[in-house]
Amino acid sequence: MFSNYQLSDEMKRTVGTQLVLWKGKPEKKCAVFQRVFNPMLILSLIITAYIIMFYINGNAPTSPRAPAYLGDVNEFQQSLLKASDTLYVFKFYIFLFSPIIPIGLYILGFVFMLKQYKNAEYVITDRGLFAAKGIFGKKISYKPFTEIYNIEIKKEITDSICNTGTIIVMYEYPQQSGSFRGFINMTPLKIKNIPDYLQVCGMLKGKMRCEHYV
Repeated sequence: MFSNYQLSDEMKRTVGTQLVLWKGKPEKKCAVFQRVFNPMLILSLIITAYIIMFYINGNAPTSPRAPAYLGDVNEFQQSLLKASDTLYVFKFYIFLFSPIIPIGLYILGFVFMLKQYKNAEYVITDRGLFAAKGIFGKKISYKPFTEIYNIEIKKEITDSICNTGTIIVMYEYPQQSGSFRGFINMTPLKIKNIPDYLQVCGMLKGKMRCEHYV
C-alpha cells in the first residue's frame, strides 16, 4: 500500500522525523478531467452559439463604428444619432468580448489546475495527517489523530469515471477564549481523487480509533 510518490522538499521538512505510513497525490487524469468538463466550457459554448446565430441572421454589428448618416440633421436628430452610435459601439464590443472572456477563463483554469495538481500532496504518519494544497503558493495543514472525529468517503462524478475516491476528514480544534472552553468543528480536510482510497480510509479510521479509545 505504500506509494512510490516522492515527497516535495517542503513536505519532507514539515513531516520531519515522523514515520510515514502512506503518501500520495491526486490522480492526474482525474484532475484534468475535472478541468476539461467544467461549467465554464458549457458557458463558453452557449455564448458562442448565441453570437453565431446573430451573425448568421445578419443582426450582429460588424464594425466598431455605426454607419454614417447622409443629409442635414437638426440638433435633436444629432443627439439621437450620437446615442445610436454609442449603443452600436457598445453592442459591437459586447459581441466581440462575450465569447473571449469565458474562453479565457476556461484556459486560465487549466493553468490553475496544473498549479493545484503540483502543490497537492498527502501524507499519513504515525501521528497524524498532512495535506498540502494551493494555487499561488503551497499551504500544508497538519491534523493529529486526536483531533479527528469522523472520516467519510465521497465519490464525485470524476471519481466514478477515474475509479478514484475522495476522503473527507472532519476534525475539531480546541479553543479557549473568554468563557468558552471546548472544541469547535473546522472545515474538513480532503484527500482528493486517490486510487487507493478504501485502504487509506481504513488506515485513517484505525489510527483514529486507537487514539480515541485505546
